[in-house]
This record gives sequence, structure tokens and C-alpha cells, in this order.
Amino acid sequence: MSTATGPNPATGRVALAVLFAIAALVFLAAGITMAVEPASALPGFLGHLHGSTGHHPLRSVGCLLVGAVFAVAAWFALKYRPPTDGHQEAAPAAKDPSTSGDPITGNG
Repeated sequence: MSTATGPNPATGRVALAVLFAIAALVFLAAGITMAVEPASALPGFLGHLHGSTGHHPLRSVGCLLVGAVFAVAAWFALKYRPPTDGHQEAAPAAKDPSTSGDPITGNG
């Protein structure tokens, strides 16, 4: 847990956002590659099928969705601000119109 109170996010959240962003780029690139290339042209770790002319549409959509989730997670990791402790100063009390005089003429 960080005790930083400045306007910058904690270092841990920045590191987490970078990891999420890298994972998002990897999954988005894999999803686009699977959508564009036929299964026979894919590398083995992406699902190479010898002699196949088809694509991997479900894997492609799945990778794109996971990439989008990681991208949103990276954005939230940077933009999230934890709630304050609840020890906020009280707001100044509004003036009571009955004690401040005539609001139209300003006589008090």
C-alpha cells in the first residue's frame, strides 16, 4: 500500500498499468494476426494448421476482447484515485438569510 499523497499515481500502479498495456498489445496483435492470416501461415504457438486455408475467428475475437480488457485495466490503473480517509474539512456553512439582512437592498 502506498502512502503517496501527491498528484502523481503511485509507482506500483504505474508499473501495473505498463504490464497491462504490454499484455493488451500482445493480445491485440495476436488477434489481428489470427484474423488476417490463414491458419496454415500462423506460427505454432498461435494455432498453425498444416494445409488449412481457413482462419481462427473465435480465437481472433477472443484475443481482441482480452486485449481490450487489458487496455481498459491499464487505463483504470492510471486513472483510479482511492477515496480519501473521510477526514475532510467541513464545508463553510451557508449564510442564514434571516440574519444577513435584506437580500434585495443589501441593508443589514
